[in-house]
Amino acid sequence: EPRTENQEPRTRNREPGTRNREPRTKNQEPRTAQSSRPPLLDTGSGFQQPAETYLAQLGHELLQIEQRLIPVGLHVLGEPPAPAERGDILALVAAFARPEPKQPPLPHLVARALGHDYAELTANLQRDPAAPAAWQQIEMICREAVRRLIEADGHAADADRYLAKEAHIRPGTLNPLWHMLADLLNRLLEEREIRGLLRALRGGYIPPSPGNDVVRNPAVVPTGRNIYAFDPFMVPTPAAAAAGFAVADELLERVVAVEGALPETVAMVLWGTDNIKTGGEGIAQTLALLGARAVTDEIGRIADVELLPLSELQRPRIDVVATVGGIFRDLFSAQAGLINRAVRLAATAPEPPEQNFVRKHALDQAAALGIAVEQAATRVFSNAPGSYGANVNHLVESSTWDSDTQLSAAFVARKSFAYGPGGNWQESRALMERALATVSVTFQNVDSVENGISG
Repeated sequence: EPRTENQEPRTRNREPGTRNREPRTKNQEPRTAQSSRPPLLDTGSGFQQPAETYLAQLGHELLQIEQRLIPVGLHVLGEPPAPAERGDILALVAAFARPEPKQPPLPHLVARALGHDYAELTANLQRDPAAPAAWQQIEMICREAVRRLIEADGHAADADRYLAKEAHIRPGTLNPLWHMLADLLNRLLEEREIRGLLRALRGGYIPPSPGNDVVRNPAVVPTGRNIYAFDPFMVPTPAAAAAGFAVADELLERVVAVEGALPETVAMVLWGTDNIKTGGEGIAQTLALLGARAVTDEIGRIADVELLPLSELQRPRIDVVATVGGIFRDLFSAQAGLINRAVRLAATAPEPPEQNFVRKHALDQAAALGIAVEQAATRVFSNAPGSYGANVNHLVESSTWDSDTQLSAAFVARKSFAYGPGGNWQESRALMERALATVSVTFQNVDSVENGISG
């Protein structure tokens, strides 16, 4: 082994027959002339892992920092985004999966043309040291194509020629995407803010506009309109539903990798502000774990939920216990009802308990409490109406607690009001305690503007 700076030099005085060997412990494996095992690195927490794996993970973290969306400062009213900012916005929009245009995101198409599977490449960023270089090549090509589109005022000929040269993508393939980005570029540059402000000060009518960021919902531009938070009949959005299943699958894969088995129950923490910003991704993740999806009516409004067949789901239904914040309770009552209905559908589905953990637990809880299975399948909890917060933070900050039991008791006391028939929130501490008893994983997906779509 190489000597460190302060390590004493080895001496030549040794006992006969030792040959400079270090003494072996009782259970130590004998050394071989050429070890086939990869070198191990101590990551500083007492955990060793192969050097290549560690370096790949380190590279992935550095890549995340590089791709982070650094705030560009306060917006100046009436000024459009600077050219560099326009490129960042349009590149992110092109990388985001959405129902329209009906084709994969731009990075997926470029990756496929270069012989990569983008999802597989992204999954390998933390494992394969060669993956970041391929990922960065795809990112560079996408950004350059978008830059050329912007410089040509939305005309795609130069961007098409560039992609044909660098990625062998036939011109015209991306026409739906180019049209969408060109329209978005025009709306980004359309100035309505000063005019809208002056009209509002005169008491005039201001057209409505959805909230959210432009990447998730390009309909938010042009700015200068009267913003509303969300349409309750459109949550979760199609993009949020797709992201919800992807994140749920990733969560389960991670738990299996660490624990060796699927969790039977996941405790979900749902906040109102995060679900407003993401179009209901947390709601979609909860439905995905249950193996359910939202159903729209004939005019496109979300009106119900349905269970995916187990043959399509290809895994057991995961039980969930959703604790929702007070703002979520007030704003997303309809969505709390969707989750509640999905749980009850799963609890009463004629499926084997080993493939339906919701039904397995509901049957056990119904027998233990002497209630119907439908009532035992109560899984959405919040504060009492008009009450907000669990107050656990206040106990911690004031140091008025002596054990974890006191903190958990305070949480359950504040959060044990269950979504009931008709949307009423009823005190249900016994049901909550029974439901929490099966939890092995807690999950909350917090939205952040510091990361790109892949963050």
